[in-house]
Amino acid sequence: MVAKKVKKASPTGLTMPSDISDELKPVAEETLRIHESVLWSAQVQFEQMKLWRSLNIFIGVPAAVLAAIAGGTGPRPVEWWSFSTPCGSVL
Repeated sequence: MVAKKVKKASPTGLTMPSDISDELKPVAEETLRIHESVLWSAQVQFEQMKLWRSLNIFIGVPAAVLAAIAGGTGPRPVEWWSFSTPCGSVL
């Protein structure tokens, strides 16, 4: 009995076409490898984005609240025309 060579399917579900010429097989294999690598990279970046999004909310909301409080509780405004300079008053 002759063992039939079974094409290995990639984890992405893509397979190399069977009618491809011998000179293009290395190109097709490399294309499948790059496709798989890109999909894994995209998934990792998506997972990292979820972490950074929650970290942004965790840090950003308290920072915005504290900034609003600091902006509303500043010192009493000073009228700009009441300043004097070494040469006399501004006005």
